[in-house]
Parts: sequence; structure tokens; C-alpha cells
Amino acid sequence: MMAPRTTRTSRVSHSTRHTRQSATSSMAAEIVGFSREMSGHLVNLLGQMQNQNEAMRTDAKQRGKVLDQMKTQADEIAQKREQVLLKIKTDADEAARKREQFFMEHELKRQKMIVEAYTALKQEKLKLDTNREIANLEAVERREL
Repeated sequence: MMAPRTTRTSRVSHSTRHTRQSATSSMAAEIVGFSREMSGHLVNLLGQMQNQNEAMRTDAKQRGKVLDQMKTQADEIAQKREQVLLKIKTDADEAARKREQFFMEHELKRQKMIVEAYTALKQEKLKLDTNREIANLEAVERREL
């Protein structure tokens, strides 16, 4: 009676081994499939990261260009502002110089008129004094005669 048990045990163990091997093969196939799927995902992720890095580099270059353009524009604006301020200062200096010149010319004319009036008065007084002296001398001469 022992022999049939061994045969049956042998059959059970052969079928268990076959089931185990089949389960192991199936599990290995699932692991390989999972591994391939994960590898594919990792490759996709790596590609996305490379694209993102490239986009970031491109964006950084673009921002650098924009910043350079903004700096250039700011420098140009500063230069134009300096030129405008210099022109304003030059114009103000010129206007002040012209005002001063006008004032000096006006003052010179006023002083000249005062001198001329003073000279005319002095001449008139001298003429009057001379005429008075002459009249006095003539009066003295008439009395003496």
C-alpha cells in the first residue's frame, strides 16, 4: 500500500513543481514586464527632464538677452537725459548771460544819459556864470565911466 502513495505523492509533487515553476515563470514575466514598463517610464521621465532643462536654458538665455536689452535701453535713456539736462543748463546759462548783458547795456545807457545831463547842466551853469561875470564886469565898467 505504500507504493501507490509514493506514486500519488510523486504525481502531486510533479504537478506542484510544475505549478510552482509556472507561477515562478509567470511572476518572472510580470517582473520583467514591470521592469520594462518602469524602464520606459524612466526613459520618458529622463527625456522630459532633458527637455525641461533645455527649455530652462533657453529661457535663461532669453531672459539674459532681455536684461541686456533693458540695460542698453536704460543706458541710452540715461545718456539722453544727460544730454537734455546739459542742454537745459546751457540754455539757462545763455539766458542768464543775455539778461546780464541786457542789464549792463541798459545801465551803461542810463549812466551815459546821467553823465550827458550832468555835463549839459555844468555847461549851462558855466555859461550862466560866465554871462553873469560878463554882466557884472560890464556893470562895473559902466559905473566907472
